[in-house]
Amino acid sequence: MSRRRARRGFIYVLENHCKLIEKIKGQSRQEGYSKRRIVKLLEKRPQTAKEISKLIKIENNTTRRMLYELETNKKVKRIKKVKVDQKHYAIIWGPSK
Repeated sequence: MSRRRARRGFIYVLENHCKLIEKIKGQSRQEGYSKRRIVKLLEKRPQTAKEISKLIKIENNTTRRMLYELETNKKVKRIKKVKVDQKHYAIIWGPSK
């Protein structure tokens, strides 16, 4: 990233060929790691998406998307809906056996 002087302040330009610092390399998760972890957690006991996202430290929306993908692959299933508020429901997920 380079910085250029403009009339009022600076303009930051992202360079195409920037290299990562050695500390940052290799810190991403392996492919399918989070999904395998979700399935293992659900084998222990059925949980909601919010509970799972707190345990594996991933956003709610990402966890919910992974659960829907696992449901289409028939790895997990919806057990029941629990009423949270007057308008909202939480889906309890469990392993499909």
